[in-house]
Amino acid sequence: RGVMDYCFTVEVDRCAYCTVRGDSFESIATQLGTDWLQVYAANTRPAMPPPGVMAAVWRGGGAPDALSEGMLLRLGSVYRVPADTSLKGLASLFATLSEVL
Repeated sequence: RGVMDYCFTVEVDRCAYCTVRGDSFESIATQLGTDWLQVYAANTRPAMPPPGVMAAVWRGGGAPDALSEGMLLRLGSVYRVPADTSLKGLASLFATLSEVL
């Protein structure tokens, strides 16, 4: 039998963090074991709170530590899969199994 191609879209909620008093990009990054620039870069566009969640949104720009209590920050970035990437190749890239994806 021949190989069949499938095209599908997967939507995944991003991981998010709601700031508390005294938080900074550096303190959040330290808790997560990463660099503050990674957290800052994931927040260049506003994060939208999930339905039913009341949170202020950090609009990007300004001083990196200009965070207020209750702001919703993204903790991940978007990965766009190149059109010619196989599921097996994607699984390998992220050190997992095709079945898990």
